[in-house]
Amino acid sequence: MSDLDNFTQPEQEEISIKEQLVEVESDIERVNKALTAYESLKKLQDNDEYKLIFDEMYFKEEVERVSNALTEPTYLKRDQLQNLSDVLDNIRGLKMFMKNIQINGDFAKGNLEELENLKIELKRAEHE
Repeated sequence: MSDLDNFTQPEQEEISIKEQLVEVESDIERVNKALTAYESLKKLQDNDEYKLIFDEMYFKEEVERVSNALTEPTYLKRDQLQNLSDVLDNIRGLKMFMKNIQINGDFAKGNLEELENLKIELKRAEHE
């Protein structure tokens, strides 16, 4: 008898239809939340106040101000340099957060219909 004869495949747990349905419904909730955030962000970014405060003043003017302060030939203390660097990190963090909302929203748009169809199929199978 070889070592291969003693090898057994791990048993895969069967997930019941009810458990699959719970998972799909949870996924649909997450997808809907991502879509809501995506649509809210789009509305926000189309708003004139947003464009002034964030696009113009924060993402453009504040970046220029901090960049100029960092590149000017002045004597800044270590903590002042760190504070300026932290401002840029915060701006980048906010931009990344909004970019992730867009990416997740785009992904969610593609998955919602598929999840809804799977939910319908699982409900049919549950009643058979």
